[in-house]
Amino acid sequence: LLRRGAWESVVSWLDLAVALAESSGATALRYAKESPLVLGLFESASTRERALGLALELADRDVNVALEFIRAAPALLAVLPDAQLAPWVEVGLDLAKLDHILGLEFFRQSPSIAAVVPMDQVRAWVGFGVKLITQNSLGKTDYIGTMEFFRTSPAILGDIQGATVRKLVVELGSLLADRDPHRAIVCLAESPTLLRSVPSEAWRIKLLQYGMLIAERDAETTLAYLRQCPEILALIGDSA
Repeated sequence: LLRRGAWESVVSWLDLAVALAESSGATALRYAKESPLVLGLFESASTRERALGLALELADRDVNVALEFIRAAPALLAVLPDAQLAPWVEVGLDLAKLDHILGLEFFRQSPSIAAVVPMDQVRAWVGFGVKLITQNSLGKTDYIGTMEFFRTSPAILGDIQGATVRKLVVELGSLLADRDPHRAIVCLAESPTLLRSVPSEAWRIKLLQYGMLIAERDAETTLAYLRQCPEILALIGDSA
């Protein structure tokens, strides 16, 4: 800690270690080994203390979630305002209550997610991902779609220009996921390329709004509509 410039947080560091050890000695050992490097990555002592305090609160509920959070916290705070950290943690904790595996993955991917998904939209983004959980041929829960969504959707959304357009892409995908999770994933994956072919942000917004009306009725038709729209708009030009 001294070498990493984090010695002034030694008391908070020890408090968290003790809290983790009360539930899991193995988790506390991993934390003790990794944390000096992690704590040295914070931009300031105040943000480090803030993160340690939140991790201590998390440790009372779930030690593994607390460990994943403190691992991700330096990179997360580089893109997320300090005032939004506690609400963000609450979203991850609520998800962990619903499904422990997804809660852990949420915190692992949090820095990438926070870079493109605003705080007021993160619950909608999580809701889209949860809808991608399916049953495999053996009747077991299949997390593949959701895990891939958590890992790849930040990069996909980051390739889409405009916060409003990204918000509508998530809303459209969530509507499709209600009917067909597979087509929802395909729609999300194809959306950057499709939207780049549309001449303006106003047209992109209109295209997605009409797409949501179709998605309320049929997923397959929605994909067909989205794939044809760039060509149709090119033919229409500026016509109303």
